[in-house]
This record gives sequence, structure tokens and C-alpha cells, in this order.
Amino acid sequence: MTAAPAIPFDPPEHTVGGWLPSNAQKALLQACLLTAPDAANAAFLDWLKRMNGRRFDAASWRLLPALAHNLGQLGIDHPILADIEPIHRYIWLRNKIHLNRAAQAFDTLTANGNPCIALKGVSLLLRCHDDLGLRSMEDFDVLIPTENAWDTVRFLTEQGWQAPFIKSQLDQDWLASHHSLNFIGPDDTRLDLHWHIFPERVEPGADAGFWQDAVPLDLCGAKALALDWTDEFLTACIQGIRWERVPPIRWIADAHAILRAADKIDWNRLLARGESLRLLLPLRAALNLLHFDYSVPIPDETLRRLNAHRPDASERLQFLRKIYSDDNATLLDALRLHCQRYRVCVEDWPEFKGPIGFCRYLQREWQLGDWRAVPFVGAGKVARRAARTARNLILPPDRRPTPE
Repeated sequence: MTAAPAIPFDPPEHTVGGWLPSNAQKALLQACLLTAPDAANAAFLDWLKRMNGRRFDAASWRLLPALAHNLGQLGIDHPILADIEPIHRYIWLRNKIHLNRAAQAFDTLTANGNPCIALKGVSLLLRCHDDLGLRSMEDFDVLIPTENAWDTVRFLTEQGWQAPFIKSQLDQDWLASHHSLNFIGPDDTRLDLHWHIFPERVEPGADAGFWQDAVPLDLCGAKALALDWTDEFLTACIQGIRWERVPPIRWIADAHAILRAADKIDWNRLLARGESLRLLLPLRAALNLLHFDYSVPIPDETLRRLNAHRPDASERLQFLRKIYSDDNATLLDALRLHCQRYRVCVEDWPEFKGPIGFCRYLQREWQLGDWRAVPFVGAGKVARRAARTARNLILPPDRRPTPE
């Protein structure tokens, strides 16, 4: 029997930023999702082999309860299952606390005049999983109407909520160019407040279709809404195709769970929504990945239409921005991406015109308190990128230090 890797009880800090699963993570996902015992067992053994002697990463840790559940369902026994059970119980308890706090927060927001759509973890836990321990949830996300964003931010601040991760001035102009804001409540409740679902689409009316098709959701007695299944699936796919410090590979398991729980996916509306949002390129990457790497049944006609799409230069640059972090991109890529974003911003905010305006744009992008700090911060980013490039030429991915 292949030896099991050492399973840490607490979420590990080690991670290598990215968006595509590594070979080891791909094998782990297949072991979590495949329903044929021989195929799942082969993927599981492949994962064990690839993990031999390697540090456990944060993205893989999140999938451990799903791994144990699938192996157990298929009758595959291994000592690793006993090691995962305490983690499963810990995640179950933590999710119960999160859901209770989410219900209180939703009641508070609703009482302030906000209809609320539960996004991501809350909705998926309540609608796709019978066992609350099968999917970890670090915070909870709520979508409110765009026009209520500024009043809601002020209301939460007055109620003692804090937004500790924003470094620039928080005002209505900032909200107009962003899609969400992380809050921490008085009892350490972590809320990700959205007034738009996607960071790429922050124009007025971008989320109207999602509100129109939303369905009721019972959130531990609190009044809430959820995206309908088609929009839930679209959101999981689009939000999963992006660079993060902890690669968001869990979206693949989420998409699989949505398709398993949904009574119907309207594939034509899925494509129409993706086209109207100009997000067909990440949707194409997501559906091809699901179909060809994880045996998820996607209609042939849907894949044909997606793969026939020819994105323009703006779409390609937007896609590059999703899959590269500013620090992870090459200097040329980072410059091209900022130029594209700057052109879009200038159309809506004339104060960004000119050299000082470009510095003000970078001030907002980098969340700085003063535009005069931009040259110094930019020089630091260039220096760090050069050091990272040199390090990556020397060290293999699994041996690189965890990003700060």
C-alpha cells in the first residue's frame, strides 16, 4: 500500500499561487470526483505518489473531506481516511458557526432595506451538500443591489464592522470601480460584501439578470435569495478561472456539485449570459477543463459554440489579467494589462487623463493613500518581479517560498 502524506490538522500556509491545478492537484480532484472505483482509485494512488516527500499545500487541504467522502462511497479503504476525519469534523463545526453568523448578518442587511443573494459557499453548502463538513468556507459572500452599496458600507461601518484590507480612501468613486469589499464584524464575522458579482463587470446594470432569475433560499431562518442553477454554475466557472495566492481549484468540485444537484442547466442562457458579460473566454477555459480533464458531461453543442468564439484584443487582455497576478505577470504583460484597464477607466473618469491621472489610476489599483507614492511602489514591484523571475529560473515550483 502506498504511504500516505502527513496530513496537517490546521490549514497549511504553504501555497504556490496560480489558477490551473498542478499535476498532483489534478490527481486529487479526480480522486474526489470520479465515480468509477477503478478510475478514482488510480487517481488517488497517483496523488499519493506525487505527494511523496512534498509539503502539503493549502488548496489541496480544502479538498480532503471530499476525497474521504468519495473514497468511502466507492468502498476504497486507506489509512488516510482516519487522518482526514478530524478535519472533516472541524470544518463541519466551523461551517455551522459561519452559517449562524451569516444568518444574523443577512437579517441585519435585510432590515436595512437590502435584498440579499447568498453567493458561493453559503449557497453551495445549503443546496448542494447534505454534509456541512464536505466543503470548507473561510467567510461568506452576499450580493446587494448596486445602488445600495454606499449606504450599506456606511451602515456596516456605523455598526462596528471594519474593512481592514483597504488602504486607499473609501468613497463612492472607489465603490464605482470595484465589485466587493471585505468586512470583519465585532465578533470576528468575515463578510465579503458584493455589489457586483464579477470584478470585470462593474458597470451599472451588469447584475440585473442575476437578480431577475434569483430564487428564494432559507438561510437558517433568515430571508435570503440564491442564484438560479444556471447562474450558480456560471459564477463558479468564471470565479474559478483567476490567479490567486491559494489557487481556487475548489471551483472544479463546486461546479461538479452544482451539476449533480441542479434539476436543469439552461446551456443557451449560460452562453448568452457569458456573451453579454464579455466573459466567454474564461467560460470556455472552464468548460473545456471540466469536460476533458474531469469527465463532466458538457453538451457537445455548447462546447462547439464556445470553441468557435473568436475573442478580440480587449477580451484576451482581460483574460490575461484574470490568470496573472500583477506581481506574477511579466513586466510587459503587466504594462499591457494596466494600459487596457486605464483606457477603460478614462472613458468613465476623465480625471484619470494625463500623467498625474495615470498615477491616480495606479493609486486606486494598488490601494495607496497618495498618488505621489506610485513611483516608489512601482519601483518596488519591478524589483520584486526581477527577484522572483531569477528565483523561478532556479527553483522548481514545489520548492519556491510561499508568497507573502
